[in-house]
Amino acid sequence: MEKSVGLQLPVVASEKDGYSITCEKIIKPNQDVYIDKYRIIKQIGGGGSGKVYLVEERGTKFKTVMKRSEYKSDSQKQQIMYEIEIHKSLFSPFIVDFIDGFEYEEGTWNIIMEYCQGGDLDDFMEDLKEIGAEIDENRAWDLLSQMIMAVDYLHQNNILHRDLKPKNVFLSNTFDVRLGDFGISRVLADGEKYAHTKTGTVTFMCPELVSQGKFNEQGDVWGIGIIMYELLTGVLFTVINAQNSTQILQNIVNIQEPEITNYYSEGLRKLIHRMLIKDFHDRITIPLLKQEQEINKRMVLYANELIKRGIDTYDEKAKKYIMSIANMNKETSSIPLPCPEQTSLQFTQRAQLEDPIQFDIRYPHLACLDKKNPKIAIAQKDNSRITITISPEVCVGLGIVQCEVKFIDPKNRGYRLFGIVESNFDIPEKYFPGQDSHSLGYSGIDGILNRNNGSSELDACFQGNSTFKNDDIVKAEAIMNPNPNKRLIRFFVSGVEQPIYYTNIPSNFKFCIQRYHSQQAAEIINFRQVPYI
Repeated sequence: MEKSVGLQLPVVASEKDGYSITCEKIIKPNQDVYIDKYRIIKQIGGGGSGKVYLVEERGTKFKTVMKRSEYKSDSQKQQIMYEIEIHKSLFSPFIVDFIDGFEYEEGTWNIIMEYCQGGDLDDFMEDLKEIGAEIDENRAWDLLSQMIMAVDYLHQNNILHRDLKPKNVFLSNTFDVRLGDFGISRVLADGEKYAHTKTGTVTFMCPELVSQGKFNEQGDVWGIGIIMYELLTGVLFTVINAQNSTQILQNIVNIQEPEITNYYSEGLRKLIHRMLIKDFHDRITIPLLKQEQEINKRMVLYANELIKRGIDTYDEKAKKYIMSIANMNKETSSIPLPCPEQTSLQFTQRAQLEDPIQFDIRYPHLACLDKKNPKIAIAQKDNSRITITISPEVCVGLGIVQCEVKFIDPKNRGYRLFGIVESNFDIPEKYFPGQDSHSLGYSGIDGILNRNNGSSELDACFQGNSTFKNDDIVKAEAIMNPNPNKRLIRFFVSGVEQPIYYTNIPSNFKFCIQRYHSQQAAEIINFRQVPYI
């Protein structure tokens, strides 16, 4: 039985009675209570960001949700206004609809939102626990796929959610996912990589926020992963044996989550664990998640279902995103690339590689050469994107040039990138291959080829190549045709040619590698011209 006594809200009687609003008055049973034109039905939630009520619009009887957020300072008010601005900018099927926002009495802002009849994911999980049931795997994949779509849509609009948890994942009456509560979300400015305020729900914080005080897109991947882990296991592993928030934070950084029950497929279990890798550099990315077969097919099906339902009412950003997902496989399955075997025979070798073959140590405080083997470069600093070029320069006239490298790390950490960078580009101290149009990179952790030409980060990523580990031999082969359209670079991992490669590479460049952690290294195995037969 729901109680109405004790709810602190303004009371409004009917207008003919002539009563005025009186704040902080106790609501009596069966008494209609209005805030502006909205009648309070019941409280349905609440937390640090405010109390949440199911309300009904006067006259239309249309049910919505009202979030009442109090503020006691200008900075708190500005944060509420920032939340409203973010929410207003997102009108899509992946986000709880923003309807209205107003300050009805001084010190409290009211945000009117779509009422999701399916409740939130926290309610859904509680229902499962009560009946001793486990979620069906097919439905779990559907939820995961839709959460990835919602977060991907945010990221493509330069928005980090930063507070993903079951209570902020809402469900429609058809079990469609809607993300809500943008109270601590952040819009990244152009070129900005991280948000640096340490805020959010403690139990769902990502390790890098706890230990380094920074948050990027990979933090939202962790958020989806921890939601899915709790959904599949019924356990929030960050609170295991924790008596206070300090111990919870220690768990987030240090404790490995237990294995998920084999009731679920190995593919689903492994994917969730990849989303919960502590080092965010090694954690699976949204672009790579979108290429997972089970997720990919569900995203495409859901996008096409949304198109059938009608997307004309959504904003242009949402419509464009939905169409891109519906056509995702058409766009990525046929990258127009020439055949290397044909192009390599259409020009002649006119020059020879110069000596010596070596790593170019530009910043000695970041990297050094191994004293016993000068073909090995060793990173000297942690948490620094150290990109090191390899001499000599490669240019048109050299024919086919191959460079083989091996990545070395006694601790087997991630962050392995191999690529090329324009010869005349002044590489800054912190840089990674593929960061901009001056370079391209091949990532060992996820097999992605990166080359950002000023478009969105997603458009700069191409999936399809294999991952590579420490001690794998990775080879880059450049075919230096004078015709830019036939000048290309392709990669091999342990002797196996990779399907995705780049054309229109620079006429003058150097091969390069990147390391991130101190004592990580890379070795030049071979650097040569390929003779013609």
